[in-house]
Amino acid sequence: MHQLTHRKKFLLKRCLAAALSTVMLCTALPLTPYTAQAAAPYVSLRTRFKTLQTGQSSRMTLKNNTAGWKITKVATADRTIAMVYGRTEDGFMIKGKSIGRTTVRARLKTTSRKKHTSKLVKCRVNVTAPKEQDQLQTQAAVSSQEELLAALAQKSIRTLTIQTPKSEKLTIPKGMYTNVALTVDAPAADIENHGVFQSVTIQSIKPDTWTECAVGNTLRVLAQAARIVVEKGARLKSVLFAKAEAKAKLEINGAIDQVTVSEKTELEISGSPENVPEVSIEESASGTVLVSKAPVNVTLDASADITFQKGAEKSTVICRSKAVLKLMNETTASIKVTKPDGSVEMVSSRVPIYQFRHEYSESMPTVTTPTVTTKPAVTPTGPAVSGPGNGSGDEGAQEGEKPVFSMDVGKIGEFLPKVIKAETAYAVSKQAVKLQGDFTVVTASGIVSFQLREDPQALPEGVYVEWSGEGLSNHGAGGWERLEGDSPVFTLEEYTYVNKGIWLTGEDSYIGPVIQLRFQSDTMNVRMSPIEVILPSVDTNYVFLLKEGDMYFNRYTYMKIKPLPLTEVKWLLGGRWAMTPHVMHMVEVIEFQQHEPVE
Repeated sequence: MHQLTHRKKFLLKRCLAAALSTVMLCTALPLTPYTAQAAAPYVSLRTRFKTLQTGQSSRMTLKNNTAGWKITKVATADRTIAMVYGRTEDGFMIKGKSIGRTTVRARLKTTSRKKHTSKLVKCRVNVTAPKEQDQLQTQAAVSSQEELLAALAQKSIRTLTIQTPKSEKLTIPKGMYTNVALTVDAPAADIENHGVFQSVTIQSIKPDTWTECAVGNTLRVLAQAARIVVEKGARLKSVLFAKAEAKAKLEINGAIDQVTVSEKTELEISGSPENVPEVSIEESASGTVLVSKAPVNVTLDASADITFQKGAEKSTVICRSKAVLKLMNETTASIKVTKPDGSVEMVSSRVPIYQFRHEYSESMPTVTTPTVTTKPAVTPTGPAVSGPGNGSGDEGAQEGEKPVFSMDVGKIGEFLPKVIKAETAYAVSKQAVKLQGDFTVVTASGIVSFQLREDPQALPEGVYVEWSGEGLSNHGAGGWERLEGDSPVFTLEEYTYVNKGIWLTGEDSYIGPVIQLRFQSDTMNVRMSPIEVILPSVDTNYVFLLKEGDMYFNRYTYMKIKPLPLTEVKWLLGGRWAMTPHVMHMVEVIEFQQHEPVE
C-alpha cells in the first residue's frame, strides 16, 4: 500500500514537469503570429452577368473598390437591347429594351496610383420577355361607349378597335393617347373624337359623320363613303384617302396641313379653313375628281378633274410631269397653275374649262444665278458647360441623387436642325437703274414655314422639349406646350423690309418669328435657360449679296426665289440663335421680270 502511494506521487511529479516544460516552450515563441497573406481581389462590377426583363431597370455598382476607382464612361454594345444611363462615379443604370444579349462596359480611373490608373470592366446582359403573369393587355376591341371609356383608361393598350354594327353615337374623350393606334370599323355609327392618337384608321363609318375636335391627329380613310368634319380650333396633321372608287366629303372649319389622295376618289372639300390645306393627288390616283369650295393648294402627279367653286378663291395648282389637268374655275378670281417646266398661267374665271397636257406645254428658259460668297459665320463665345447624357451613357453628371443635364453651344447647334424643319421663300424688287454703289431702294419680302419635330435620339431618356411661340402655341395663347411627335406646319404671313440705305448687320439683319425651346425632365436636374431661335423670313445680309450682283439688277426689276431650307445654325451676339440657308449660291429664280440693260 505504501509502495502504491509512492508510485502515484512519482507519476504526478512527472506530469507536472512535462506541463511546465510545455508552458516554457510556448512563452519562447514570437508574440506576433504569422498568417498567410491572400491576394487582394480586383475591382469589378457587382456582377458579371445580369438578366433583365424588357422595360426593367437595375443599378450597377462596383465591388472590391479599395483603390478609389471612379466610373468615367459607360457604354452598351447594342442600345436596342439594353441601354445605360444615369452614370455617377460609383454606379449607373441599365434598362432592358428588347429581347437579346449584349455587353455593357464601364471605364474606371483612379488617382491613388502612379501607373495602371485606368481599367475597363464589363457585364454581360441578357434581356428576356416579361413573365406571362406580368404581361398587360395591349389590344382591345370595343362596341359601346362604356367599353370605349374602360379601354382608354388602361395605360397598357396599344391597339384599340371600335367595332360595332349598331347605329349610335360614340364620343372619344379628350386625352393624349399617343401610344395607341385606333381603328374604326363602325359602318352605322357617328363618332366625335377629342383625343390625340398615334394613328387613326377609318375602315368604315356612317356617311355622316366623323367629327374631329382634337389637335395633332393623322387620319387614314379606307371607307367607301365618308364625311370628315374638322371643327373650329381642331387641327389634323394629315388625311389620307386610300380606298379606290371612294366618295368622300371633307368639311374643314379648323385646319389640315396635308390632304393626300392615293387612290381614285371623288373628293369634295368645303368649309372655312383656318389655313390653306396642301392637297396632293398621287400618281396612283389617276382619274380623281376634286370639287373644292374652300381655298387649297393642289399638287398633281396624276390626271384629275378639278372644279373650284365659289369660296375657293386664292387656290393654286402645281402640275407634275405626268399630270393631265382638266380645270373648271367657277370662283370670282383667277387660279394660278404652275406647269412642270416652271412656267405659270393664270386661269381666269371667264374660261369655262381649262385643259393642260404636259406634252403641249411651252418651255420657259431657266434662270441660273451666279455664285455669291457668304459672309463668315459668327463664332460663339462664352464658358462651356457640361454636355448631356445620351442613350449610350457616354456622358453625364450628378447633383444629389439626380444626374445633371446641360448642353453647350456646340451641342445646341447640332440639336436645333433635328427639331426644327423650316424653309423660306424670297421675293426681291428694285428700280431699273445701273448699280454704282447708290443704295437704291430695294424691297425684300419672304414667307417662312416651319414644323417642330420630336427627335428621341437627340436627348437622353427622361428629357423632353417644350416650345412656345407668340400666337402659335396653345392655340395662340403663347404658353409652353410639350413637343410630342410633329407639330402642325406653320406658314406665317409675309414679312417685308424696305432698304433705303445700308443694309442691317448682325442680329438685326434677321427678320422673322422667334420660337422658344426649353428642356424639362422628371429624372434629371436641367441646368439650361430657354433657347430663343429666330426663323428669318428675310435675311437682309443675304438680300444684300443679291443686290450686289450685276446679273440681277442690271437686267431684272423683280425676281422670286425658290424656297430655301433653313438648315444652318448661327449664334447671334444678342443671345439668340438663327436658322439660315446652308448655302447661298446657285439660287433658283422661279419668277422674274426683265428690262433692257441700262447704259
